[in-house]
Amino acid sequence: MAIYGTVYTTTSTSGGWGNQPYMRRLWYAAGLYWAFYGDDTNLYFRTSADGSTWSSSTVITSSATIKQSSHLATWVGGTTLHYATGGARYMYYRQGTLNSDGTITWADAEQTAYDSASATWPARPHGIVLDNSGYAYIVFYTESGINSYQKVTSADVSGGVWTVRDGFPYDLKWVALSAPFRQGFIVPLSSGGIYAGSVSGNTAIGRAYTGVSWGDEETITTNVSLNVYTDSVVAIGNVVYFSYLSNDSTGQKCEIRSAAGSWSNTTIFTPSSTLFTVSLTVVGSDVYAVWFNLTTDLLYFKIFSAGAWGSTITWLDETTDTLRNDLTAI
Repeated sequence: MAIYGTVYTTTSTSGGWGNQPYMRRLWYAAGLYWAFYGDDTNLYFRTSADGSTWSSSTVITSSATIKQSSHLATWVGGTTLHYATGGARYMYYRQGTLNSDGTITWADAEQTAYDSASATWPARPHGIVLDNSGYAYIVFYTESGINSYQKVTSADVSGGVWTVRDGFPYDLKWVALSAPFRQGFIVPLSSGGIYAGSVSGNTAIGRAYTGVSWGDEETITTNVSLNVYTDSVVAIGNVVYFSYLSNDSTGQKCEIRSAAGSWSNTTIFTPSSTLFTVSLTVVGSDVYAVWFNLTTDLLYFKIFSAGAWGSTITWLDETTDTLRNDLTAI
């Protein structure tokens, strides 16, 4: 039986409530579900003990210092929250403890994680993770002169203080402003370090970082749809799963990177005239793909297990609600 409820409603059109699964804004920790989101004024969180009844909103930080409320990336390890936000010149980091009473105990004030050096150059986080050595990594978008960049920065965050590491920020990829990036993504690997990548146009690229050195640039696919917010990425051990809507109308795809570093292609489901946002999540040793169909008003999921995708399972019926098909995060 599925248990669900309304986290909150909004009339905002800025889009900060879950349509970018690579930013990870839903968590379960300290015996509670935690939802992080934004509107045109602030960034907030709410909690729930059962997923049905949700608390009132608590302000995390003001949107006065950011470009859009959608620029909020979170990561939770145990009961420790790490978030990155930004959008204008500065990007910020903060750490806190998620408590069982639905409050957050902050380790310190917001830390400046990056300064683009110009009020007209953005610094927009697309993902934040911790590796198994406790180092934080943020993948983010910025601009300088005639180019746009997808960068990765990393820090020792002991005590909630951002102390940038040698060799960072690192230029993951750069392109001319005429062909800007749409998003970056990042996941931790069990062997240490991370895998980070970016999408520009129809092409997704990535690199592995061992914790000491970067590997070669890898072309994951040149078949990504130009529709935004269709990408999601997770990792199990050292195996990376990257989901996206194909540009050639052959369906929702999932590229899988083996622990040895080779990529293979799978199809989650076949083509449709409806745009979907598929969100990936890991349950045990399986990968779950979840999406909402605007035509049927149904929420579906599939499970990747033992090397293959299973059948499509209808999860929730939302025919009485008004939802957007690109709002899926899990």
